Amino acid sequence: MLNSAYSEDTTVLWPEMITLFATRSMQPLAMAIAQSPEQFGWLLKWQQKQFLDALPEVQKPHFNTFIGPLISENFIAQPSAGPAFVQLAAQFFDEHARNAKHLPELETLDISVKLIWGQYDPYITVDVAERRQSQLKNASLTVIPAGHWLQADEPAEVAKAMLS
Repeated sequence: MLNSAYSEDTTVLWPEMITLFATRSMQPLAMAIAQSPEQFGWLLKWQQKQFLDALPEVQKPHFNTFIGPLISENFIAQPSAGPAFVQLAAQFFDEHARNAKHLPELETLDISVKLIWGQYDPYITVDVAERRQSQLKNASLTVIPAGHWLQADEPAEVAKAMLS
């Protein structure tokens, strides 16, 4: 499991772009932004900067030349991942509430789970990983010096952790 959400409560700061689309009272504004390529593009770039700013200087060039453009390409170019993102994000908080009902079952799973987490993810932090580890019966946690997209930031380290 890599830097992912499951059933976190409101104490977790989610990416603002997700929060905007997931908050029911903000849906009219969110949909207006989603309908405007200019506004949606601005929001996407703003959100990317939040992820970029959390990275150590050594990883910023990789984000600027690979991850950032990859995200932009997926959201801005047509066909766009934007509509799928909007639909998924709109269900984000409802899914967390549904998943929270399954925490007792999660805690009884008798399988090994590897949690591999990016140390520099400004949103789905190592605290989230540690909480997830405490919710699983047999989980290990490996923290990689990477951001949210740790498999792109440090692919060799992630592969090593997966195969260990």
